[in-house]
Amino acid sequence: MNWEKLKVFKKVAKAGSFLTASKQDNKSQSTFSRAVMDLEKEINQKLFNRTSKGVIPTLHGNTLLN
Repeated sequence: MNWEKLKVFKKVAKAGSFLTASKQDNKSQSTFSRAVMDLEKEINQKLFNRTSKGVIPTLHGNTLLN
């Protein structure tokens, strides 16, 4: 697990969407999406419920945030 992926995860959780978080960081949405997907693969857990209006941390996502 690397710190950059964790930082991206926390930024997305705080912003509530990949697009908003990536714009705040002046990076592409796909960069943020890939970092979170890689993190989810590493820990074998889904971290966000993705909706049409954004993302909501799962139970595992909330645990990682705290």
